[in-house]
Parts: sequence; C-alpha cells; structure tokens
Amino acid sequence: MRLRSFTIIVTVFMLACATVHVVKNTRLDRRGATRIALILKLRLILFAMHEYCDNHDAMPPLIVETSSPTGIMRHSWRAVLLPYTGPAAVPPYDLERLWNDEVNLNAAKRIDAFGTFAEEAETSCFRILNSTADSSYVPDEGTPILVSVPQQQILWSTPQDVTPEEVWLAMKDEPELVMVGLFGGCVLPLRSIVSTSEECQEFLRYGSLSLERRKFFHQRILGSKAIDDRQKNCSKTAILESA
Repeated sequence: MRLRSFTIIVTVFMLACATVHVVKNTRLDRRGATRIALILKLRLILFAMHEYCDNHDAMPPLIVETSSPTGIMRHSWRAVLLPYTGPAAVPPYDLERLWNDEVNLNAAKRIDAFGTFAEEAETSCFRILNSTADSSYVPDEGTPILVSVPQQQILWSTPQDVTPEEVWLAMKDEPELVMVGLFGGCVLPLRSIVSTSEECQEFLRYGSLSLERRKFFHQRILGSKAIDDRQKNCSKTAILESA
C-alpha cells in the first residue's frame, strides 16, 4: 500500500513538472499554464486525502487538535496529509508545536505540497465536507471534496479555509480557475455545477444537504463529467488522426 501510494505521488509530481516544463517551452498562454498547474496540484491533494482515508477509514478533521505538555495545539487538516504528499520537509512540520511557531512557519514555507507550480497561481482550498459528522465516513468517488480558489494568499498551515463568499467572488472573477475536486480524483470547473450565488453557497455545504439536493448536484456533476469525457475522447481521436 505504501509503495503504491509513493508511486502515485511520484508519478503525479513528475507529470506536473513535465507539464509545466512543456507549457513554458511551447509558450502557451499563462492562463492555460495556471489552469494545468491547479488541476495537477488539486489531484495530488486528492490522492493524499484518498491515502489518508485508506489508512484511517475516515476523512481528516477540518481542525486537527493535538495535545502537548504546553496544551492543545490546533492545526489545519492539510498538516495530517503531509506524510502522503511526498518526501518529508526539512525542517519537518511538528504537530506538537503551535501552527504559527517559528519552526512550523519555516517548514510551511519550504513545503510545496499545497502550493502550485505556477507563480501566478497562488491558491487555497475550501473543504466542502468540513463538519464533524462528515469526517466520520469515507465518501464514494463521485463525492465533491475540495474547491481550489486562486489568488488566496492563505498559508496552507493556517487552521482555516477560504470562505464560501470568497469562493463565489473568485468564480465571478476567474471562473475557469475555480475547480472542484471529487474524491475519486476527477477535477471539474465549479461553474459547470453552480450558476448562482445561492447554488454556490448551497453546494459548498454539500455534506449537510438532504439526499434530494445531493442528487440534484450529483446530476450536474455527472453532466460535467460526461462533457469532460467527450472532450478527452475528441482529443485522443485528434492525436490518433494526426499520428
């Protein structure tokens, strides 16, 4: 299991690096480079969350609380995913210290697991499944887990997420860069699922919605995946025809 996890992480990391290298060398537009970087980074985080759930049979809590001789320490959910994102940081992130302790701040700045490969793509994540009840089960592969929000300068180790209002404003400004990550690793644009501020606010509370409302959004997710699959098939066909 650990070897498979490491292989997946290394593969995704190498693919991301190679993609950005190709993007730069072929001089694609920055918007396209940013979008690719965000998708790959979001998938890496989803893989890490998947591996965490495989080992703990539960989602990581939104706020991680650890005890130490000096009291209770609060950390971001991202902190417990670090072992599943790649090589350990030097200096390491210490869960027995405060998240804003000098040691942890230095570690956080050295760890790229929750950053991006494109300098213009500073991003933060919003946890869709973020209540205590939501952390007690492992979702299926079609369940929305995360939303990546560009231009949000929140250090990943900060024990907070961006707000639903910030998600909606980012989608209005840069709709092609606000992505939804499904537990199975699929990444979709948020604008393909919601079209109004009210729907956005509701979707970001997916874990607490009624079964009927979940089905409503799930149908939109399926529609978006179908469009995405057709685009992939068209791209494969074009490549084969040009070969």
